[in-house]
Amino acid sequence: MNLCRKWQKLASEMRIVLLAICIGGMVNILSAKLTSAVWGTTPTTPVYAGHPYTLTLTLETKPNEEITGIRLEQGPTRPADRQTSEVKGDRRQTILHWHQTETQPKIVAIPSGLVLANVAEVQVFGFMRSATTTQQRLQAEAFNYKVEPLPQEAAGTPVGRFSLKLEADAKTFSPGEVRLLTATLQSYEGTLPEDYTFALKATTSGKVYPFRIIRNTEQNLIAQAHFVTTETTSDIQLCLMPLTVFDLASRTLQSVTCPPLTLQLKTALEANEEDLVVDVNASQHAVKAKLLRFAPSMHALTLGILEGDWEDISAYGEWRYVRTKTLGGWIRKQDLETVK
Repeated sequence: MNLCRKWQKLASEMRIVLLAICIGGMVNILSAKLTSAVWGTTPTTPVYAGHPYTLTLTLETKPNEEITGIRLEQGPTRPADRQTSEVKGDRRQTILHWHQTETQPKIVAIPSGLVLANVAEVQVFGFMRSATTTQQRLQAEAFNYKVEPLPQEAAGTPVGRFSLKLEADAKTFSPGEVRLLTATLQSYEGTLPEDYTFALKATTSGKVYPFRIIRNTEQNLIAQAHFVTTETTSDIQLCLMPLTVFDLASRTLQSVTCPPLTLQLKTALEANEEDLVVDVNASQHAVKAKLLRFAPSMHALTLGILEGDWEDISAYGEWRYVRTKTLGGWIRKQDLETVK
């Protein structure tokens, strides 16, 4: 009997909880509201004829409300190319993006119009999740923007905001080692230049082979090149050639520079312990060979492939001094045989 009463009491409490949830859900549904709809462009101003830009519509709702569909009385007639969403404070911003290009200078006018949005309100109760969709209406204000002709001084140059970066597969080296360089041109605003070729500033500390593009997207152009270090007693500093662009904010030509990349010379000899014992009766060349930082064997094959032609100059134990068309370095005999 007592057990039956307990079950009745528990069922009554559950009904009260479910009723409270339903009432709370109804209150939230009634209070759901699309609070803001604002047009904009990226870059903000100006927009130049012949250069891509993005038309945006920013919608604001509560953090637990998501835009699942939209219909516009004014503005683009095609669906948005992209939709992003981000919670900022007590509001959620949902941004619709249309990628566009105007061929001629003009004034683009979007009249005031009704925005019809399907807003899904998400409710979470412990491990349960539910979503209720309602249609919200809001009048978006008119929006006008000017498409200007590209200034004469900007002809033939990238328009926007960009950055250059140079990295290496390792930050240290021994003379004769090969480093794989990765160059990145990133676009924050504007379109990446077509047929762009990365190049290093002149250096006497090694030889760089042509950069090859490995990735090309709307925001990033990435290329790689081999850099073979020469015999040196100091660190090597490398930098990409700057890129001249037309900056949208200042409306002037600016030079995009690359932060220098420093390769540090290794202090430890790349040799076996017995190789460090110098025979005083050996020739001067042999003594010098022991004191050189040997090129690691993993780079011997790369050196041979890159140059394609070499000459076996001299030997010292298991090491051979190989000179190519423009480079020289110590490599192990077994690696030289592999390359041959």
